[in-house]
Amino acid sequence: MTELYQPRFGIIFDIDGTMWNSCDIVAVAWNRVMIRYGFEPRLTGELLTSEFGKPLDEIGINLVPEASPEIIKKMLPEWFEEEEADLRIKMPYVYDGLEAALQYLSARCPLFIVSNAQAGYIELFLEKTGFGHYFRGFVSNGDTGLPKDGNIRLIMDRYHLTDAVYVGDTQADGDCTRKARAKFAYASYGFGNTDEYDYYLTSPADLIKLDFPGAN
Repeated sequence: MTELYQPRFGIIFDIDGTMWNSCDIVAVAWNRVMIRYGFEPRLTGELLTSEFGKPLDEIGINLVPEASPEIIKKMLPEWFEEEEADLRIKMPYVYDGLEAALQYLSARCPLFIVSNAQAGYIELFLEKTGFGHYFRGFVSNGDTGLPKDGNIRLIMDRYHLTDAVYVGDTQADGDCTRKARAKFAYASYGFGNTDEYDYYLTSPADLIKLDFPGAN
């Protein structure tokens, strides 16, 4: 029997700077790799806030511009291995009011995650927070190799969404959202700045107050 799909609305979330902040933990883990390759362990959580959300190769180039592309290619998987090990024993800061917002919204429309992170990062986020039951699906750059706009569009097509809001915290998030033909909810409490948005959030709790067209 063929399932009939009606027009659907969904909300898609970024992770870093939107649902949690893992930068301080990740900086410590990545610095161990920096030392291993003979670089100064100069990474800080504050520095990473300006890089998280960008494509992974771009982050490597920005953080270690003196390294060759070959060295960066070797370092990236080691960064992620050390990062995962630390995140499994340390809990990042989850933004206040997030779970209440997810609980409220998931009862009214399907929720999803799209991140530029490496494969496995979204799963680790869901495992650490216990929020997996709130989300219908997810995809990352590490899974598909697609840019964020491509993955937003992939989620919309895969789940037959005719309208969607992407919740993110940077100008790049907004640019990708518009390119994917979705609406942008700007998490101003996160890492970046932008004046271009459809919805403005001072905290995750603001998501409960918004009247999203299409949400039941």
